[in-house]
Amino acid sequence: MTIADTTFIIDILSGDTNALNKLDDLVARNEPLWMPAVVLHELEYGAGLHHDPEAERARIQSLEAALPVVPFDAAQARIAGDLEARLELAGKRPGRVDVQIAALAQTRGESVLTRDERFPHTDEVRIERY
Repeated sequence: MTIADTTFIIDILSGDTNALNKLDDLVARNEPLWMPAVVLHELEYGAGLHHDPEAERARIQSLEAALPVVPFDAAQARIAGDLEARLELAGKRPGRVDVQIAALAQTRGESVLTRDERFPHTDEVRIERY
């Protein structure tokens, strides 16, 4: 099972060839793909800043209808807080949503699909690139 990072969803919506090929590969392997609720938050934020927010929201909603949205719960929040603190103490400044996605993947035992080179690297989270 795979958790989609925001970059993957944006790339799908933008028609990025590498992302679309990866999506085809997941479908061919019957590999479930999930969208974290925190990714939906980032997409809605971006839609609100878009020159045509309603059209952008419609595109997001069509993708949301095809991908199950996974909530972010209290146990994952605790793990994310600890992970963010450890990374910051090590001199890294991870993105808060990225840490939340990493915690979600860790608790579910799933990999994160991203091309974001700044996504937090930990032993507990497998990262899949495209």
